[in-house]
Amino acid sequence: MRRFEALAHSLIIDPPLSEAEIAELRVATDPWKALAYLVHRAANGDFAEIGRIEALMRSYDSALFWSAATTFAGIAGPWRSVRAIAESFRAERHRYGVQYYISNMLMYSCNPAHAELLLELYEAGEDDEIRDHIARNLSLLFERDIGPVFFGAVESDKYPLDDDDDSSEAVDYAGLGYVELFAKVRDFEGYRRTVLDAREAIQAAGIRPGSAVFEGEELDALRLTKTYAQQMATDSVTANRAFEGLRLLSAMVGLSCLGIVNDSGNLSPLGASALTEDLIDSPLISGMAPGHRYFVGHPIPS
Repeated sequence: MRRFEALAHSLIIDPPLSEAEIAELRVATDPWKALAYLVHRAANGDFAEIGRIEALMRSYDSALFWSAATTFAGIAGPWRSVRAIAESFRAERHRYGVQYYISNMLMYSCNPAHAELLLELYEAGEDDEIRDHIARNLSLLFERDIGPVFFGAVESDKYPLDDDDDSSEAVDYAGLGYVELFAKVRDFEGYRRTVLDAREAIQAAGIRPGSAVFEGEELDALRLTKTYAQQMATDSVTANRAFEGLRLLSAMVGLSCLGIVNDSGNLSPLGASALTEDLIDSPLISGMAPGHRYFVGHPIPS
């Protein structure tokens, strides 16, 4: 029986499963095999059991598996299933793995209504690295390019040492340790307003209620693919954003995205360009309605 760890890099099972493999995976208890069965069902238009992802994640605490499971759930899960998975981990939002992978899932779901869930994870972030990661995911939802959402909450000194700051007179600096003296504070409230303002700007631009969004616009597979193709041609692509977008688009259409990264794990311009050409040439992509989500050509129920 083949292994399915490659699902962490591409959600297209190639070659397709045989009847014997499907029968085995249907009753499998191994998390990777169970995930492969769910991917197979979704690739055939059956999204009913994607909610099982939560139990699979809890049964197997592996970063690679969580990456594959949350990417799949975000891209292919009905929004009610995605929200249910996210809310099931809400009490654990201070865990780094939950912050990282659940935020990926919410980003891939392309649902602007998930902004508040992402902000909760951001505010619970344990360090700058994870907060930057979640801010990037928020930016992928609500910004066409790198902007204030991407840069995260404004940071300032907890105890300003500016001589003109009258508040410094009330602080007993002599009683503070080094770490506390130079501690930083972040304007989470201001950042929340920034994110929600970005969402409102999308809605004000005429996005229909209930529409999926990505990179600050209504999700439109063909338009987004042509945007990436143009960026590749003019060498103006932002690698991380293109990687996530192409991963989403490849799953929507049903093409493998394994070739878009090189041996160093970075975006391969040649591989990414080849994928954009294949996406544009796909007979499926031209029939995808803007604002709707698809997995391997099948519309995903909300």
